[in-house]
Amino acid sequence: IVSYLKGLGHEKVGYLMNTSPSCNCQESLSGFKAALAHFGLAEDPSHVYLVRPTFTGAYESMKEYLKKGVRFPSALVTNNDNLALGAMKALKEGGYRIPEDISIVGTDNISAAAMADPPLTSMDPGCKQLGIWAVRLLKDIMQYPDSPVTKIRLTSRLIERNSVGPCEKPR
Repeated sequence: IVSYLKGLGHEKVGYLMNTSPSCNCQESLSGFKAALAHFGLAEDPSHVYLVRPTFTGAYESMKEYLKKGVRFPSALVTNNDNLALGAMKALKEGGYRIPEDISIVGTDNISAAAMADPPLTSMDPGCKQLGIWAVRLLKDIMQYPDSPVTKIRLTSRLIERNSVGPCEKPR
């Protein structure tokens, strides 16, 4: 995601993280920070925004940020699509145009992402592959209950839609 955004001219990229992060959320944030460093973009701790972990929670949290006058970077990456969709609603109500004023990327490609206004750019985690691996791992656990915990990572695929555009002006 960071490479994609940088390629569109976004030099300042923020991150929306839910206030009840799981270990996956923490890993996602760590990966985001590592990607910023890898692609030569500055990490700014003030560009990590904590939002409540639902569509409505993210919407309300973003309204609070807007009420405080927070100026967001040109692009935001989110922990999941529900956070992105809630944030988009609040930002649009706050006068932001998406993607002209701010670009937003989600990370789980839920079906609502394609129906959003504008449709949300998101990462598709490959649910079919996740399901296949979940069944394989469950079978192994049942067959070998004393074996160590197995953790896997699958590559996601970027689904480009209309919530991301080129950075028109530096922020």
